[in-house]
Amino acid sequence: MTINNVSLKTEVKSPLSKEIFSQNIQLSNFLIAKGVSDAIRTSFGPHGMDKVVVSDKEILITNDGATIMKNANFEHPIAKLLFNVAESQDSEVGDGTTSVVILSGSLLGASLNLIRRGISQSKLIQFLGVFLDETKKILIKIAIPVNLKNSNALYNAACTALESKVISSYCHILAPLAVKSILYLFDKNQGSNIDLKRIRL
Repeated sequence: MTINNVSLKTEVKSPLSKEIFSQNIQLSNFLIAKGVSDAIRTSFGPHGMDKVVVSDKEILITNDGATIMKNANFEHPIAKLLFNVAESQDSEVGDGTTSVVILSGSLLGASLNLIRRGISQSKLIQFLGVFLDETKKILIKIAIPVNLKNSNALYNAACTALESKVISSYCHILAPLAVKSILYLFDKNQGSNIDLKRIRL
């Protein structure tokens, strides 16, 4: 490989050097993911700090995780992977993009500590599978069933989702509109999934 007429040798000669090279790549991937997570962590919650995203066309100031991830223009594959996770969360739920990036970064940071302590990758994958199963059990246990006839519970849920947004001060106006829109579009015969793109102001 040549950069500015300077030749760089990229050949990996021995199995040991291949292993070291592989470990360095893994470490770099973990650190990149944790860096993205830590960068967006401070924008989390109703008192989160705003981020300044500078692009060629504009300067954007926001604390919305989905907006930050969408306008960050990541080049590293691992950072793009986190962006895809946030995008999937946003398209499926419409909220929680910051939370899912922070959670992913925290899991990867904990996994990196385990790898440094000598835990093999196969064992780590097994541990994460157990963690996933136990997490599902806990979430199902603490979940509150949704009663569409309980308008106050739906209103409170909508207000909670709006608390971290710029328009949080208008949740008393927007939350009832959101609840009425969802109930209008909801059809018991078609299941519980609703296309959020059909709801517009």
